[in-house]
Amino acid sequence: MSRLRYNRKEALNSLKSSCPSMTQVIREKGPFTLSVKGGNDLFTSLASSIAYQQLSGKAAATIYGRFEALFENNTPVASETVKFSVQKLRSVGLSNNKALAILDLAEHSCSGSLPSARKMAGLDDEAIIKNLSRVRGIGPWTVQMHLIFSLGRPD
Repeated sequence: MSRLRYNRKEALNSLKSSCPSMTQVIREKGPFTLSVKGGNDLFTSLASSIAYQQLSGKAAATIYGRFEALFENNTPVASETVKFSVQKLRSVGLSNNKALAILDLAEHSCSGSLPSARKMAGLDDEAIIKNLSRVRGIGPWTVQMHLIFSLGRPD
């Protein structure tokens, strides 16, 4: 699990002191712990986010599983994806817009226009949001979810 950039104890104390209802929930359930997804590269993480947008989890998982099956070891790779046609991506259940978004993401990934993991570690959240939102189908909310669940950013 990645190290978070905030003090959990301070955050927990702040929640407890600002909201009596949260104090009770924390007392009953225990504090929230964030599991950061490790091992996914930027392309895979964002392609998954695109596929899951506006779908039920089960439907999205089925479609994304078919997308993964297009690759050796079921591991999506930008350099292979960029060679796919929209029709090939549509054949696994992606909508036209999602197929175009994943192709645009693959092109950005292959061109080097997206920041590396090392570079992202040094950027503030707004810079990452601005940079990744240039990709079709990736908006601020999608990037914010990536910041939290893939990069371990607290907010």
